[in-house]
Amino acid sequence: MKKILLTHRIPDECVSPLQKEFEIVMPADKAAFSTRELEEQIVDASALVVVNCDARRPLLEKAGPAFQAAGTISVGYDSIDWAYCTEQGYAVVNTPTSLTHATSEIAIGLMLSAMRNITRLDRELRKTLTWTTDSFFPKGTVSPNGKTLGVIGFGRIGKCVAQKMKTFGMNIQYFDVVRASAQIEAEYEAKFVSLEDLLKTSDVVTLHCPYSNQFHHMMNEKTFALMKPDAYFINAARGKLVDEQALIAALKSHVIAGAGIDVYENEPYPIPELAQLENLVMTPHIGSMAYEVRVQMGLECLNGIAGVLRGGIPYNVVNREVLQK
Repeated sequence: MKKILLTHRIPDECVSPLQKEFEIVMPADKAAFSTRELEEQIVDASALVVVNCDARRPLLEKAGPAFQAAGTISVGYDSIDWAYCTEQGYAVVNTPTSLTHATSEIAIGLMLSAMRNITRLDRELRKTLTWTTDSFFPKGTVSPNGKTLGVIGFGRIGKCVAQKMKTFGMNIQYFDVVRASAQIEAEYEAKFVSLEDLLKTSDVVTLHCPYSNQFHHMMNEKTFALMKPDAYFINAARGKLVDEQALIAALKSHVIAGAGIDVYENEPYPIPELAQLENLVMTPHIGSMAYEVRVQMGLECLNGIAGVLRGGIPYNVVNREVLQK
């Protein structure tokens, strides 16, 4: 019986469908295995599944000849040493479909909160327990209706955000390294533009692309400077896509009007200076944080791992070429 090793304990409903076919090993009486325990357990494992942690080369090098796949219960797979796995012929599995709606909801929540000043006004009302009507025409509070949304990364989540924000009356434009088909553009009423034009003309810029070294700090001092001074920036993708010091400077000096972020360069420890910015909305990487969504993610990842161990090529293998040789 092939062994699937999990770094953390996950709900039984995620693993029970596979327990008759595979040996599922996860912590019994604590949340997570220690690094030493993982190094001992991976020796005879056929697969590893990481939950909210990394699988880097030092751990993967401890795997034995039975090892075939590493999976992550997330859509982003930068937590796994993808290059090493590909080099060794190991499949890398993620969860590309389960969290699409949940993550889009967080991005939209951040967007609306930043544009309508919801979190700042909530804090003020809790302090004062009253409000005035002095500013009947408040500046710095805007509606998305009629504005232009710029989506960077037009994959599942980017498309989902675009589709939902159309109902708020937004005009959609996007940038991606691969342009969508004319049919997709027509379906989402989305206009393809260059990254520079998107930054210059969007009222809201929202990131929805995976992280790689190529896109490290793609949002930086130069790219923020291209944005409109009354524009908003949203990141519910990956923290390292953004130079946080550049974001802080852009918000402090009002290069942009505001921002909403769910992800950070150094998780789970955001730069303290971020918390001091009144024109920034922050959430603690909760894009997929709904119980039923996380269970579905666990099932999607484990089903993908099981498919690899059975000799198949599941849709959620990100380096499919290793299984096509």
